[in-house]
Amino acid sequence: MVIVSKFGGGILKDEENFKAAAKIIRSKKEHTVVVVSAANGVTDSIIEALHSASKGTFDVDLFTEDLAKKHESLIKHIENPKIRESAVSRIREKAATLNKLLCGVLFLREASPRVNDLAMSFGERLSGIVFEAHLLDSGINAKAFEADRIGILTTDRFGKAKPLLEETRLNLERTIIPFLSKGTAVVTGFFGADEHGNVTTFGRGGSDFSAGIIANVLDAERLEIWKDVPGFMSADPRIVPQAKKIDMLSYDEAEELGYFGAKILHPKTIAPMRSKNIPIVIKSILEPSSDGTQISEKRHKMTQVAKSVAVKMNVSMLTVKGAEVLDMTQTIPFLSKLAEYDISLDAVSTSETGMSLVFDKNDVHKVKNALKHFPSAEGIEFEEDVSLVGLIGEGMKSEPGISGRLFRSIGDAGVSIRMISQGASEINISFVIKRKDVNVALNAIHAEFME
Repeated sequence: MVIVSKFGGGILKDEENFKAAAKIIRSKKEHTVVVVSAANGVTDSIIEALHSASKGTFDVDLFTEDLAKKHESLIKHIENPKIRESAVSRIREKAATLNKLLCGVLFLREASPRVNDLAMSFGERLSGIVFEAHLLDSGINAKAFEADRIGILTTDRFGKAKPLLEETRLNLERTIIPFLSKGTAVVTGFFGADEHGNVTTFGRGGSDFSAGIIANVLDAERLEIWKDVPGFMSADPRIVPQAKKIDMLSYDEAEELGYFGAKILHPKTIAPMRSKNIPIVIKSILEPSSDGTQISEKRHKMTQVAKSVAVKMNVSMLTVKGAEVLDMTQTIPFLSKLAEYDISLDAVSTSETGMSLVFDKNDVHKVKNALKHFPSAEGIEFEEDVSLVGLIGEGMKSEPGISGRLFRSIGDAGVSIRMISQGASEINISFVIKRKDVNVALNAIHAEFME
């Protein structure tokens, strides 16, 4: 019986949190695989280092020395001197390797996607060493494993790799499974390697996905995602003070909330869990005995079918008119062109006279370049001060009156709707509003459906 426990960078930010995580693992009776993210802020700092080094103005030695010291500070109170000294030595080795990599970027004034992925993997490599040290110091036989060394195989698309599950399963049966009879395996999240040994990453939030991949190929009993919050909430508590924890979600509901930017669980994690019907538990490191949020294939339709209202803030909306784009024979080529520019769409709404698309606001320039291929498109309008709101819950599509209650509640609050998208999903009604109206709208919706 194997469980996978994933600890994210948001909670791996000081020595006390590492100790708390080790205490949680020590209480486990099952064979456990721990998946770790980089310590809080480390991946962002490496990305910034790559950017600065490629410009030619960067003190590589200072950066890697600070990075090493940061991780050494996370083990400074480990009681066993041999464990601490061994960890410090390995931290210094990793920092030295990263130093050489960044010096190459500094010399060439360029960081390729391959180099970026390799450099960004060092946050998890360092975190794994720290976590192993805390487990060993608490009396647990533990060993840190690096994903590329144990055979988590992926496609060769840097920054957006996809797992090769069957090959990974065979590799982990050889590298991880034998150790689980002796102790706890600590595995780096976020990255793997292609078939040529090049390090590849799954993209931001990819450590959750790594945990899902490992849980899938090991046929785990469950996947635990440890956070500093009690679980999924009925709304963002920073916006809606009355928000409350959601006890149970289906895979579909959790996936929708993830795509809306809820930073509790990366949405890509759901697919490998769903294919093996492995439950997910979101738990708080601050309240380890709490039940958290249970996620499974079960559809929990409650009296109030709407379970959460979520918002995606950093979006823009394009409204375009014109026969060429709106003609069905050209709509698909237009959407395909957006895909060529690596643009992901969050919502689409069409009519006889126009089409509206919602996408990440950082992709506005890409969308404008894609539109150049459709010169007959007219009435082009970009709105960059908008947000995408979604009401999520099983069975909403078949529940009479949900849409009426939803739009009446925000209408009564004085909020205008810029776009509505419904139909593709039974569990989500999405709409676009001005960003300035988000707080009012979310509180009005939450009061109508969840209070």
